[in-house]
Amino acid sequence: MAGRLAGQRGHRKGLTSGDLIPIRLGVVRDAEVDLLTDPALGNDQRRRARPAFNQARFVRWCHEAYQQGAVLTHLDLAC
Repeated sequence: MAGRLAGQRGHRKGLTSGDLIPIRLGVVRDAEVDLLTDPALGNDQRRRARPAFNQARFVRWCHEAYQQGAVLTHLDLAC
């Protein structure tokens, strides 16, 4: 469930159950998996592959939700 775009109630207003709509999000894409195996991001001490993977996934999820007329909350993205 994600927050509905239409009929926004304003800044810092809570969501009610009527504000939530069901959406479908893809779990993972091949391009995101490629980030995990990208040698340029490496598996060294800095471990940059996992943050790059998560950022790409979160951005895609936000776009997918928006295309379905919704926005994701912080709770939706806290995984």
